[in-house]
Amino acid sequence: MSLYTDRPFGVAANAPNLTFDTMKPPKVVSFDCAQTLLEVDWSIKRYVADLCAYAEFPIPLEGPAIYESMYNSRLSDYVRVNMTRDHVKCEAWWVTLGEDWLREIGMDLAFA
Repeated sequence: MSLYTDRPFGVAANAPNLTFDTMKPPKVVSFDCAQTLLEVDWSIKRYVADLCAYAEFPIPLEGPAIYESMYNSRLSDYVRVNMTRDHVKCEAWWVTLGEDWLREIGMDLAFA
C-alpha cells in the first residue's frame, strides 16, 4: 500500500509494507464536500481497519468503530480548531484523538 503524505509518522512510519509517496502529485482533487458531484464511498471504520491491517498493527475488532465514534463526537471541536488555521493546534487535536483512542482500546500511547 502506498500512502501519500508529507509527514509519515506514528503507526504508519513503522509499517513494513507501507511506502510513502511524498513527491507524487495527486491525479484528482475534489472539493465536493457535499458529495453533490461525486459519489464517495468513504468509511472511517474501514479506513482505520485497512490502515491498521496494512501497518500490521493489531487492534481489537471493535477498534475501528470506537475510533469512528470518538471522531464523530469530537468533529465540531475539530471544525472550531481548524478554523483557527493554527497547524500546531490542529496537529494537537489529531494527536489527542489518537492517544485517547489508543487508551480506549488498551494500546501503547507510543503509537500516537
